[in-house]
Amino acid sequence: MASYDPTKVYVGPATWRNGSPEMLALWSDGENRREWRQTWYGLAEAQYEQSKGQLITKGQLDVIAQHVDHVDIEAAHAIEAKGGHDLMAELEVYRQQCGEAGGRLHLGATTMDIEDNAIMRQMLQATRIVKGRAGRALRHARKHILDYRLQASQAWTHIQPATITTWGYRLATHAQDLMVGLSELEAAETMMKGKGFKGAVGTQDSYTSLLGPTGALEMENLAMKKLGLEAWPVSTQIYPRVVDHAVLSALGTITSASHKFGQDMRIMQSPAFGEVSEPRKEGQVGSSAMPWKINPAKCERMCGLSRLIPGYATVAWINSAVNILERTIDDSASRRVIIPEGFIYTDAVLVLYGDMTQGMQLHKEIISRNLRTYNRFAGTERVLMAAAKAGGNRQDLHARIKGHAMAAWDDVRKGEPPSLLERMQNDAELTRWVPAEQMTELVDTVGYGRAAEMAESFVMGHLDPLLARYEEFKLPETAAKF
Repeated sequence: MASYDPTKVYVGPATWRNGSPEMLALWSDGENRREWRQTWYGLAEAQYEQSKGQLITKGQLDVIAQHVDHVDIEAAHAIEAKGGHDLMAELEVYRQQCGEAGGRLHLGATTMDIEDNAIMRQMLQATRIVKGRAGRALRHARKHILDYRLQASQAWTHIQPATITTWGYRLATHAQDLMVGLSELEAAETMMKGKGFKGAVGTQDSYTSLLGPTGALEMENLAMKKLGLEAWPVSTQIYPRVVDHAVLSALGTITSASHKFGQDMRIMQSPAFGEVSEPRKEGQVGSSAMPWKINPAKCERMCGLSRLIPGYATVAWINSAVNILERTIDDSASRRVIIPEGFIYTDAVLVLYGDMTQGMQLHKEIISRNLRTYNRFAGTERVLMAAAKAGGNRQDLHARIKGHAMAAWDDVRKGEPPSLLERMQNDAELTRWVPAEQMTELVDTVGYGRAAEMAESFVMGHLDPLLARYEEFKLPETAAKF
Protein backbone atom coordinates (compact mmCIF):
# COMPACT_ATOMS: atom_id res chain seq x y z
CA MET A 1 0.00 0.00 0.00
CA ALA A 2 1.24 3.50 -0.83
CA SER A 3 1.73 5.68 2.26
CA TYR A 4 2.08 9.41 2.64
CA ASP A 5 4.01 11.24 5.35
CA PRO A 6 1.61 13.95 6.64
CA THR A 7 4.59 16.03 7.70
CA LYS A 8 5.58 16.37 4.05
CA VAL A 9 2.42 15.80 2.00
CA TYR A 10 -1.02 17.36 2.31
CA VAL A 11 -3.55 14.94 3.76
CA GLY A 12 -7.14 16.18 3.66
CA PRO A 13 -9.25 16.59 6.81
CA ALA A 14 -11.67 13.94 5.57
CA THR A 15 -8.96 11.40 6.36
CA TRP A 16 -7.57 12.31 9.74
CA ARG A 17 -10.22 14.58 11.27
CA ASN A 18 -13.74 13.86 10.05
CA GLY A 19 -14.04 10.52 8.28
CA SER A 20 -15.43 7.47 10.07
CA PRO A 21 -13.52 4.16 9.90
CA GLU A 22 -16.29 2.60 7.83
CA MET A 23 -16.41 5.34 5.19
CA LEU A 24 -12.64 5.77 4.97
CA ALA A 25 -12.19 2.05 4.42
CA LEU A 26 -14.94 1.93 1.80
CA TRP A 27 -13.44 4.75 -0.29
CA SER A 28 -9.79 3.81 0.15
CA ASP A 29 -7.59 3.31 -2.89
CA GLY A 30 -7.26 -0.35 -1.98
CA GLU A 31 -11.01 -0.86 -1.84
CA ASN A 32 -11.50 0.99 -5.15
CA ARG A 33 -9.09 -1.44 -6.79
CA ARG A 34 -10.63 -4.50 -5.13
CA GLU A 35 -13.99 -3.41 -6.53
CA TRP A 36 -12.48 -3.07 -10.01
CA ARG A 37 -11.01 -6.56 -9.68
CA GLN A 38 -14.31 -7.95 -8.42
CA THR A 39 -15.98 -6.44 -11.48
CA TRP A 40 -13.39 -7.95 -13.84
CA TYR A 41 -13.88 -11.30 -12.16
CA GLY A 42 -17.67 -11.06 -12.39
CA LEU A 43 -17.36 -10.31 -16.10
CA ALA A 44 -14.94 -13.20 -16.64
CA GLU A 45 -17.16 -15.60 -14.71
CA ALA A 46 -20.21 -14.62 -16.78
CA GLN A 47 -18.23 -14.95 -20.03
CA TYR A 48 -17.02 -18.40 -18.97
CA GLU A 49 -20.56 -19.55 -18.25
CA GLN A 50 -22.17 -17.94 -21.29
CA SER A 51 -19.51 -19.27 -23.70
CA LYS A 52 -19.43 -22.67 -21.97
CA GLY A 53 -15.70 -22.36 -21.48
CA GLN A 54 -14.83 -21.26 -25.01
CA LEU A 55 -13.85 -17.65 -24.20
CA ILE A 56 -12.37 -18.46 -20.78
CA THR A 57 -11.54 -21.92 -19.50
CA LYS A 58 -12.32 -23.14 -16.01
CA GLY A 59 -8.61 -23.23 -15.20
CA GLN A 60 -8.14 -19.63 -16.34
CA LEU A 61 -11.15 -18.50 -14.33
CA ASP A 62 -9.78 -20.22 -11.21
CA VAL A 63 -6.48 -18.35 -11.55
CA ILE A 64 -8.31 -15.03 -12.02
CA ALA A 65 -10.34 -15.77 -8.87
CA GLN A 66 -7.20 -16.49 -6.83
CA HIS A 67 -5.85 -12.96 -7.39
CA VAL A 68 -8.98 -10.87 -6.91
CA ASP A 69 -7.75 -9.54 -3.56
CA HIS A 70 -4.04 -9.29 -4.40
CA VAL A 71 -4.00 -5.52 -4.84
CA ASP A 72 -0.49 -4.10 -5.21
CA ILE A 73 -0.84 -0.32 -5.20
CA GLU A 74 2.90 0.34 -5.42
CA ALA A 75 3.17 -1.69 -8.63
CA ALA A 76 0.04 -0.11 -10.09
CA HIS A 77 1.25 3.42 -9.33
CA ALA A 78 4.57 2.70 -11.02
CA ILE A 79 2.78 1.57 -14.19
CA GLU A 80 0.34 4.50 -14.03
CA ALA A 81 3.27 6.94 -13.83
CA LYS A 82 4.23 5.80 -17.31
CA GLY A 83 0.85 5.23 -18.91
CA GLY A 84 -1.29 7.81 -17.12
CA HIS A 85 -4.37 5.54 -16.79
CA ASP A 86 -5.15 4.21 -13.34
CA LEU A 87 -7.55 1.46 -14.33
CA MET A 88 -5.31 0.14 -17.11
CA ALA A 89 -2.41 0.16 -14.66
CA GLU A 90 -4.42 -1.94 -12.23
CA LEU A 91 -5.45 -4.25 -15.07
CA GLU A 92 -1.81 -4.75 -16.01
CA VAL A 93 -0.85 -5.68 -12.43
CA TYR A 94 -3.79 -8.09 -12.26
CA ARG A 95 -2.84 -9.55 -15.66
CA GLN A 96 0.76 -10.13 -14.62
CA GLN A 97 -0.35 -11.82 -11.40
CA CYS A 98 -2.58 -14.19 -13.35
CA GLY A 99 0.05 -15.18 -15.91
CA GLU A 100 -1.40 -16.69 -19.06
CA ALA A 101 -4.94 -16.43 -17.65
CA GLY A 102 -4.55 -12.66 -17.33
CA GLY A 103 -4.92 -12.32 -21.07
CA ARG A 104 -8.62 -13.25 -20.70
CA LEU A 105 -9.37 -10.25 -18.46
CA HIS A 106 -11.35 -7.24 -19.79
CA LEU A 107 -12.65 -9.10 -22.86
CA GLY A 108 -14.93 -6.70 -24.79
CA ALA A 109 -14.90 -4.19 -21.96
CA THR A 110 -14.26 -0.47 -21.91
CA THR A 111 -12.92 1.34 -18.85
CA MET A 112 -16.35 2.51 -17.71
CA ASP A 113 -17.80 -1.00 -17.83
CA ILE A 114 -15.50 -1.62 -14.89
CA GLU A 115 -15.42 1.73 -13.11
CA ASP A 116 -19.13 2.57 -13.32
CA ASN A 117 -20.27 -0.80 -12.00
CA ALA A 118 -17.63 -0.79 -9.27
CA ILE A 119 -18.41 2.70 -7.97
CA MET A 120 -22.12 1.95 -7.93
CA ARG A 121 -21.47 -0.99 -5.62
CA GLN A 122 -19.54 1.37 -3.36
CA MET A 123 -22.30 3.98 -3.45
CA LEU A 124 -24.83 1.39 -2.37
CA GLN A 125 -22.61 0.32 0.51
CA ALA A 126 -22.05 3.98 1.46
CA THR A 127 -25.82 4.51 1.45
CA ARG A 128 -26.20 1.72 4.00
CA ILE A 129 -23.63 3.42 6.23
CA VAL A 130 -25.45 6.75 5.99
CA LYS A 131 -28.71 5.04 6.92
CA GLY A 132 -27.04 3.39 9.90
CA ARG A 133 -25.59 6.67 11.09
CA ALA A 134 -28.89 8.50 10.66
CA GLY A 135 -30.60 5.68 12.54
CA ARG A 136 -28.27 6.23 15.49
CA ALA A 137 -29.02 9.97 15.56
CA LEU A 138 -32.77 9.35 15.36
CA ARG A 139 -32.79 6.61 18.01
CA HIS A 140 -31.21 9.00 20.50
CA ALA A 141 -33.52 11.82 19.37
CA ARG A 142 -36.51 9.54 19.96
CA LYS A 143 -35.73 9.27 23.65
CA HIS A 144 -35.56 13.04 24.07
CA ILE A 145 -38.74 13.60 22.05
CA LEU A 146 -40.67 11.36 24.42
CA ASP A 147 -38.88 12.45 27.61
CA TYR A 148 -39.41 16.15 26.86
CA ARG A 149 -42.72 16.11 25.05
CA LEU A 150 -44.27 17.84 28.12
CA GLN A 151 -41.33 20.19 28.77
CA ALA A 152 -42.67 23.62 27.90
CA SER A 153 -40.21 25.94 26.19
CA GLN A 154 -40.36 29.45 24.87
CA ALA A 155 -40.73 29.27 21.08
CA TRP A 156 -39.11 31.80 18.77
CA THR A 157 -40.17 33.14 15.39
CA HIS A 158 -37.96 35.72 13.67
CA ILE A 159 -35.69 34.98 16.68
CA GLN A 160 -38.27 36.89 18.74
CA PRO A 161 -40.32 35.30 21.54
CA ALA A 162 -43.46 33.69 20.16
CA THR A 163 -45.98 31.39 21.85
CA ILE A 164 -44.98 28.24 23.71
CA THR A 165 -43.82 24.91 22.36
CA THR A 166 -42.26 21.90 24.06
CA TRP A 167 -38.72 20.65 23.73
CA GLY A 168 -39.98 17.26 22.62
CA TYR A 169 -42.05 18.82 19.86
CA ARG A 170 -39.13 20.98 18.73
CA LEU A 171 -36.92 17.91 18.45
CA ALA A 172 -39.66 16.06 16.59
CA THR A 173 -39.64 18.74 13.88
CA HIS A 174 -35.88 18.26 13.47
CA ALA A 175 -36.23 14.48 13.29
CA GLN A 176 -38.93 14.86 10.65
CA ASP A 177 -36.62 17.06 8.55
CA LEU A 178 -33.92 14.38 8.66
CA MET A 179 -36.46 11.75 7.66
CA VAL A 180 -37.34 13.82 4.57
CA GLY A 181 -33.69 13.64 3.54
CA LEU A 182 -33.64 9.90 4.13
CA SER A 183 -36.74 9.44 2.00
CA GLU A 184 -34.93 11.29 -0.82
CA LEU A 185 -31.92 9.01 -0.38
CA GLU A 186 -34.16 5.95 -0.56
CA ALA A 187 -35.68 7.30 -3.77
CA ALA A 188 -32.20 7.92 -5.18
CA GLU A 189 -31.23 4.39 -4.14
CA THR A 190 -33.73 3.00 -6.65
CA MET A 191 -31.66 4.75 -9.34
CA MET A 192 -28.36 3.30 -8.15
CA LYS A 193 -27.96 0.88 -11.03
CA GLY A 194 -24.74 0.00 -12.77
CA LYS A 195 -23.93 0.74 -16.37
CA GLY A 196 -23.91 -2.97 -17.08
CA PHE A 197 -21.55 -4.33 -19.73
CA LYS A 198 -22.36 -2.36 -22.85
CA GLY A 199 -18.96 -1.41 -24.22
CA ALA A 200 -17.55 1.79 -25.65
CA VAL A 201 -20.76 3.65 -26.52
CA GLY A 202 -23.38 1.47 -24.83
CA THR A 203 -24.43 -0.64 -27.82
CA GLN A 204 -22.78 -3.93 -26.71
CA ASP A 205 -21.05 -4.13 -30.09
CA SER A 206 -17.84 -5.65 -28.70
CA TYR A 207 -19.70 -8.23 -26.62
CA THR A 208 -21.93 -9.07 -29.57
CA SER A 209 -18.77 -9.84 -31.57
CA LEU A 210 -17.74 -12.28 -28.86
CA LEU A 211 -21.06 -13.91 -28.00
CA GLY A 212 -23.70 -12.82 -30.51
CA PRO A 213 -26.64 -10.50 -29.73
CA THR A 214 -28.54 -12.85 -27.42
CA GLY A 215 -25.38 -14.09 -25.77
CA ALA A 216 -24.21 -10.53 -25.07
CA LEU A 217 -27.46 -9.69 -23.30
CA GLU A 218 -27.50 -12.92 -21.32
CA MET A 219 -23.85 -12.48 -20.37
CA GLU A 220 -24.58 -8.97 -19.05
CA ASN A 221 -27.49 -10.26 -16.97
CA LEU A 222 -25.30 -13.00 -15.53
CA ALA A 223 -22.46 -10.63 -14.68
CA MET A 224 -24.71 -8.06 -13.04
CA LYS A 225 -26.40 -10.72 -10.96
CA LYS A 226 -22.98 -11.82 -9.69
CA LEU A 227 -22.17 -8.20 -8.80
CA GLY A 228 -25.49 -7.74 -7.03
CA LEU A 229 -26.50 -4.83 -9.26
CA GLU A 230 -29.27 -3.92 -11.62
CA ALA A 231 -28.21 -2.47 -14.97
CA TRP A 232 -29.64 0.52 -16.76
CA PRO A 233 -31.51 -0.73 -19.87
CA VAL A 234 -29.59 1.72 -22.08
CA SER A 235 -26.44 3.73 -21.56
CA THR A 236 -23.77 5.63 -23.38
CA GLN A 237 -20.17 4.95 -22.41
CA ILE A 238 -21.28 5.69 -18.84
CA TYR A 239 -24.31 5.21 -16.64
CA PRO A 240 -26.60 8.28 -16.61
CA ARG A 241 -24.78 11.02 -14.70
CA VAL A 242 -28.12 12.43 -13.57
CA VAL A 243 -27.93 9.62 -11.00
CA ASP A 244 -24.94 11.27 -9.32
CA HIS A 245 -26.92 14.49 -9.04
CA ALA A 246 -29.92 12.68 -7.55
CA VAL A 247 -27.73 10.95 -4.96
CA LEU A 248 -25.77 14.03 -3.95
CA SER A 249 -28.95 16.13 -3.86
CA ALA A 250 -30.41 13.62 -1.40
CA LEU A 251 -27.27 13.86 0.71
CA GLY A 252 -27.71 17.62 0.45
CA THR A 253 -31.20 17.39 1.93
CA ILE A 254 -29.90 15.22 4.77
CA THR A 255 -27.17 17.74 5.54
CA SER A 256 -29.60 20.66 5.16
CA ALA A 257 -31.73 19.10 7.89
CA SER A 258 -28.59 18.51 9.95
CA HIS A 259 -27.46 22.11 9.47
CA LYS A 260 -30.85 23.39 10.63
CA PHE A 261 -30.64 21.21 13.73
CA GLY A 262 -27.05 22.24 14.46
CA GLN A 263 -27.79 25.91 13.94
CA ASP A 264 -30.83 25.86 16.22
CA MET A 265 -28.89 24.05 18.90
CA ARG A 266 -26.06 26.60 18.59
CA ILE A 267 -28.54 29.39 19.23
CA MET A 268 -30.14 27.58 22.14
CA GLN A 269 -26.69 27.02 23.71
CA SER A 270 -25.98 30.76 23.72
CA PRO A 271 -26.22 32.14 27.28
CA ALA A 272 -28.89 34.56 26.05
CA PHE A 273 -31.10 31.46 25.54
CA GLY A 274 -29.14 28.88 27.51
CA GLU A 275 -31.64 26.03 27.48
CA VAL A 276 -29.42 23.23 26.19
CA SER A 277 -25.76 22.23 26.06
CA GLU A 278 -23.92 19.75 23.88
CA PRO A 279 -21.71 16.95 25.23
CA ARG A 280 -18.14 18.02 25.94
CA LYS A 281 -14.95 16.06 26.35
CA GLU A 282 -12.87 16.33 29.50
CA GLY A 283 -10.41 19.18 29.07
CA GLN A 284 -12.07 20.54 25.94
CA VAL A 285 -10.90 24.09 25.15
CA GLY A 286 -13.41 26.70 24.03
CA SER A 287 -11.10 29.59 23.21
CA SER A 288 -7.35 30.04 23.18
CA ALA A 289 -7.81 33.56 24.54
CA MET A 290 -10.96 33.43 26.70
CA PRO A 291 -10.85 30.63 29.28
CA TRP A 292 -14.52 30.90 30.20
CA LYS A 293 -15.81 30.12 26.69
CA ILE A 294 -18.02 27.07 26.22
CA ASN A 295 -18.38 27.01 22.46
CA PRO A 296 -20.91 24.79 20.63
CA ALA A 297 -18.07 23.09 18.76
CA LYS A 298 -19.89 19.95 17.62
CA CYS A 299 -22.85 21.87 16.24
CA GLU A 300 -20.59 24.43 14.57
CA ARG A 301 -18.64 21.67 12.83
CA MET A 302 -21.89 19.96 11.86
CA CYS A 303 -22.98 23.16 10.14
CA GLY A 304 -19.60 23.80 8.54
CA LEU A 305 -19.32 20.33 7.00
CA SER A 306 -22.95 20.36 5.88
CA ARG A 307 -22.27 23.34 3.65
CA LEU A 308 -19.95 21.30 1.44
CA ILE A 309 -22.61 18.91 0.16
CA PRO A 310 -24.87 21.23 -1.87
CA GLY A 311 -21.70 22.41 -3.63
CA TYR A 312 -20.87 18.84 -4.54
CA ALA A 313 -24.45 18.37 -5.80
CA THR A 314 -24.02 21.44 -8.00
CA VAL A 315 -20.86 19.94 -9.51
CA ALA A 316 -22.79 16.71 -10.16
CA TRP A 317 -25.47 18.74 -11.94
CA ILE A 318 -22.83 20.32 -14.17
CA ASN A 319 -21.24 16.94 -14.87
CA SER A 320 -24.57 15.58 -15.99
CA ALA A 321 -25.64 18.60 -18.00
CA VAL A 322 -22.42 19.14 -19.98
CA ASN A 323 -21.41 15.53 -20.64
CA ILE A 324 -21.52 15.69 -24.43
CA LEU A 325 -23.06 13.00 -26.64
CA GLU A 326 -21.86 9.49 -25.72
CA ARG A 327 -19.31 10.77 -23.19
CA THR A 328 -16.67 13.36 -22.43
CA ILE A 329 -14.21 12.81 -19.61
CA ASP A 330 -14.43 16.21 -17.96
CA ASP A 331 -16.57 14.70 -15.20
CA SER A 332 -13.88 12.26 -14.12
CA ALA A 333 -11.61 14.47 -12.03
CA SER A 334 -14.42 16.04 -10.01
CA ARG A 335 -16.23 12.73 -9.44
CA ARG A 336 -13.11 11.44 -7.68
CA VAL A 337 -13.79 14.16 -5.11
CA ILE A 338 -17.52 14.74 -4.91
CA ILE A 339 -18.76 11.14 -4.65
CA PRO A 340 -16.41 9.80 -1.94
CA GLU A 341 -16.33 13.08 -0.02
CA GLY A 342 -20.07 13.60 -0.43
CA PHE A 343 -20.64 10.36 1.48
CA ILE A 344 -17.70 10.79 3.87
CA TYR A 345 -18.78 14.27 4.99
CA THR A 346 -22.49 13.44 5.15
CA ASP A 347 -21.55 10.52 7.38
CA ALA A 348 -19.33 12.80 9.50
CA VAL A 349 -22.21 15.25 9.90
CA LEU A 350 -24.49 12.44 11.06
CA VAL A 351 -21.87 11.23 13.56
CA LEU A 352 -21.94 14.72 15.08
CA TYR A 353 -25.75 14.77 14.95
CA GLY A 354 -25.81 11.48 16.83
CA ASP A 355 -23.31 12.76 19.39
CA MET A 356 -25.59 15.72 20.02
CA THR A 357 -28.82 13.74 20.34
CA GLN A 358 -27.09 11.18 22.54
CA GLY A 359 -25.44 13.57 24.97
CA MET A 360 -27.42 16.83 24.91
CA GLN A 361 -28.56 18.22 28.25
CA LEU A 362 -31.52 20.49 28.96
CA HIS A 363 -31.27 23.15 31.68
CA LYS A 364 -34.74 23.34 33.19
CA GLU A 365 -34.01 26.28 35.48
CA ILE A 366 -33.10 28.42 32.48
CA ILE A 367 -36.08 27.12 30.54
CA SER A 368 -38.28 28.29 33.42
CA ARG A 369 -36.52 31.66 33.52
CA ASN A 370 -37.23 32.25 29.86
CA LEU A 371 -40.87 31.29 30.33
CA ARG A 372 -41.22 33.71 33.24
CA THR A 373 -39.74 36.49 31.14
CA TYR A 374 -41.76 35.99 27.96
CA ASN A 375 -44.79 33.81 28.64
CA ARG A 376 -47.13 36.71 29.45
CA PHE A 377 -46.46 38.16 26.02
CA ALA A 378 -47.25 34.78 24.50
CA GLY A 379 -50.40 34.61 26.60
CA THR A 380 -51.88 37.63 24.86
CA GLU A 381 -52.87 35.33 22.01
CA ARG A 382 -55.09 33.43 24.43
CA VAL A 383 -56.64 36.72 25.59
CA LEU A 384 -57.26 37.65 21.95
CA MET A 385 -58.90 34.27 21.23
CA ALA A 386 -61.09 34.49 24.36
CA ALA A 387 -62.21 38.03 23.52
CA ALA A 388 -62.96 37.16 19.91
CA LYS A 389 -64.84 34.04 20.99
CA ALA A 390 -66.96 36.22 23.31
CA GLY A 391 -67.96 38.36 20.32
CA GLY A 392 -65.28 41.06 20.04
CA ASN A 393 -63.87 42.35 16.75
CA ARG A 394 -60.70 40.35 16.23
CA GLN A 395 -58.81 43.03 14.28
CA ASP A 396 -59.66 45.85 16.69
CA LEU A 397 -58.73 43.69 19.68
CA HIS A 398 -55.42 42.73 18.04
CA ALA A 399 -54.54 46.40 17.59
CA ARG A 400 -55.34 47.24 21.23
CA ILE A 401 -53.32 44.31 22.61
CA LYS A 402 -50.43 45.15 20.32
CA GLY A 403 -50.34 48.67 21.73
CA HIS A 404 -50.15 47.39 25.29
CA ALA A 405 -47.49 44.82 24.33
CA MET A 406 -45.26 47.44 22.69
CA ALA A 407 -45.46 49.61 25.77
CA ALA A 408 -44.64 46.62 27.99
CA TRP A 409 -41.58 45.85 25.85
CA ASP A 410 -40.26 49.27 26.79
CA ASP A 411 -40.43 48.17 30.43
CA VAL A 412 -38.36 45.08 29.62
CA ARG A 413 -35.76 47.16 27.77
CA LYS A 414 -35.42 49.38 30.83
CA GLY A 415 -34.86 46.34 33.02
CA GLU A 416 -38.25 46.66 34.71
CA PRO A 417 -40.99 44.02 35.09
CA PRO A 418 -43.35 44.14 32.11
CA SER A 419 -46.60 45.96 32.82
CA LEU A 420 -48.49 44.06 30.15
CA LEU A 421 -51.14 42.41 32.32
CA GLU A 422 -51.94 45.60 34.24
CA ARG A 423 -52.27 47.56 31.01
CA MET A 424 -54.72 45.06 29.54
CA GLN A 425 -56.72 44.80 32.78
CA ASN A 426 -57.17 48.59 32.76
CA ASP A 427 -58.46 48.59 29.19
CA ALA A 428 -62.26 48.70 29.35
CA GLU A 429 -62.64 47.52 25.75
CA LEU A 430 -60.73 44.35 26.60
CA THR A 431 -62.36 43.69 29.99
CA ARG A 432 -65.71 44.11 28.25
CA TRP A 433 -65.03 40.72 26.67
CA VAL A 434 -62.58 39.10 29.09
CA PRO A 435 -62.84 39.78 32.83
CA ALA A 436 -59.62 40.93 34.55
CA GLU A 437 -59.34 37.82 36.72
CA GLN A 438 -59.73 35.57 33.67
CA MET A 439 -57.07 37.62 31.93
CA THR A 440 -54.60 36.78 34.71
CA GLU A 441 -55.28 33.09 34.31
CA LEU A 442 -54.92 33.26 30.53
CA VAL A 443 -51.59 35.06 30.42
CA ASP A 444 -50.05 33.01 33.23
CA THR A 445 -51.05 29.66 31.74
CA VAL A 446 -48.21 27.82 30.00
CA GLY A 447 -50.16 26.41 27.11
CA TYR A 448 -48.68 24.58 24.15
CA GLY A 449 -51.73 23.23 22.35
CA ARG A 450 -51.36 19.65 21.15
CA ALA A 451 -47.54 19.72 21.05
CA ALA A 452 -47.05 16.79 23.44
CA GLU A 453 -49.69 14.67 21.76
CA MET A 454 -48.33 15.40 18.27
CA ALA A 455 -44.74 14.64 19.34
CA GLU A 456 -45.77 11.25 20.71
CA SER A 457 -47.91 10.50 17.66
CA PHE A 458 -45.01 11.37 15.37
CA VAL A 459 -42.73 8.93 17.19
CA MET A 460 -45.20 6.05 17.18
CA GLY A 461 -46.63 6.59 13.72
CA HIS A 462 -43.61 7.75 11.72
CA LEU A 463 -40.26 7.54 13.49
CA ASP A 464 -40.63 4.06 14.96
CA PRO A 465 -41.49 2.42 11.62
CA LEU A 466 -38.41 3.99 10.03
CA LEU A 467 -36.17 2.87 12.90
CA ALA A 468 -37.56 -0.65 12.59
CA ARG A 469 -36.64 -0.68 8.88
CA TYR A 470 -33.18 0.69 9.67
CA GLU A 471 -32.32 -1.99 12.25
CA GLU A 472 -30.33 -3.88 9.62
CA PHE A 473 -28.07 -0.87 9.07
CA LYS A 474 -27.01 -0.50 12.72
CA LEU A 475 -23.36 0.43 13.25
CA PRO A 476 -21.18 0.52 16.35
CA GLU A 477 -21.56 3.70 18.42
CA THR A 478 -18.95 5.95 16.79
CA ALA A 479 -18.32 9.40 18.24
CA ALA A 480 -16.62 12.24 16.41
CA LYS A 481 -12.81 12.25 16.78
CA PHE A 482 -12.77 15.81 18.08
